[in-house]
Amino acid sequence: MEKQAPFIRRFDAINDAISMAYHNLSLKLGFSDGESMILYAMYDGEPVTQKEITERTGMSKQTVSSAVRKLVQKGLLEPPEGLRNEPLRLTDRGRKAMRERISLIVHVENLVLSDWTSEEQQRFLMLNQRYLDRLRQEISQLSVPEKE
Repeated sequence: MEKQAPFIRRFDAINDAISMAYHNLSLKLGFSDGESMILYAMYDGEPVTQKEITERTGMSKQTVSSAVRKLVQKGLLEPPEGLRNEPLRLTDRGRKAMRERISLIVHVENLVLSDWTSEEQQRFLMLNQRYLDRLRQEISQLSVPEKE
């Protein structure tokens, strides 16, 4: 087997720690990861469908559907009417949760980056995008042996 580079182990550890930080933040705000990701995707006020959330977040259709059901049960989302590609809609209670809780995610993210220069922010984005592009390219070209 090919040995994993120490850099990749460190990179993976950082990514895992970032995911855990967001998980802990979601719990602190009273949401599951899926619920928080859905509300965060709706934060800018643009209409968003379950399909778009699946594409943006990588969550499965089932996970998104389950989280939407829970948000409906909590009174934060209007019940979907069953239309294909129907945008999700916040209730008044959902708009309040957005202002009081989901906005804290945005606040924390802004604070974290507040002491980065514009150049550092752009470099960070560029390197992450470069990594993602190459990762996707290598995955698309990967030859996988047949299952036994």
